[in-house]
Amino acid sequence: MRDTQGFENIFDVLQTMIAVLLNAIMIIRYHYSLLILVLLLAVLMILAPKILQRKLERSSDEYSQANEHLTEQVTDVFAGYNALYILRLKNLIRRKVKQSSENFGQKKVAFMTVKGENSGVINEVSLISQTAVVVLAGWLALRGYMKVGSIITCSSLAGIIFGNLTAMSFDLVGVRSTKPILKKYQDLVISDDSPAKQQLSTFNQQIQLKNISYQYRGASQPVLTNFNLNFVKNKNMPLLHPRVVVKPPY
Repeated sequence: MRDTQGFENIFDVLQTMIAVLLNAIMIIRYHYSLLILVLLLAVLMILAPKILQRKLERSSDEYSQANEHLTEQVTDVFAGYNALYILRLKNLIRRKVKQSSENFGQKKVAFMTVKGENSGVINEVSLISQTAVVVLAGWLALRGYMKVGSIITCSSLAGIIFGNLTAMSFDLVGVRSTKPILKKYQDLVISDDSPAKQQLSTFNQQIQLKNISYQYRGASQPVLTNFNLNFVKNKNMPLLHPRVVVKPPY
């Protein structure tokens, strides 16, 4: 699953932080306690989605795997379309694609459900936070620390601050949802000093494959059994070893 939204969300987070900072500077002009409350509630808003972070990452990973499986299944099925058509097995194509598509759809619904749960938590915390600021501003007005008309201004500033924090929390959820996907790319990176790369040697003579077997995920039988093949430098690729047994994954 290709997803570039996680990178865009990072820039949105930076822009939102600047907007929150400017409005926080304005609200401190009325009373320092308002700023303290805003900071505490801001931390709560940022940390609240972490309650469902593991569930979100697990759902995102399952969604990504379902997408990969669908792509692999469709590619494999249509690669053998001519043979299946000749053998009058066109219904097999429809069945395989439908099965993978339904699994992909279920995982996507589950992923979007978890993202919706995160959004609900964020909106609830935002509403509670804005209400808390208005209540504190009203109490300060009753005690004579600020004018009554300032309550409306504080309410507006709180709406701007926590509105931006809500958007930032949504962006953070987007970044966290791409974490399992990005981890797959990180696992493919081999540093210069890693053992895997140190074991590689220069291709001088030949590359030899011996007794290679492979089975598709979910298939009942392997497509390759005891596969042997030599790639000799500066020579044409040889024919498959006679012991190789190739079976279709259907």
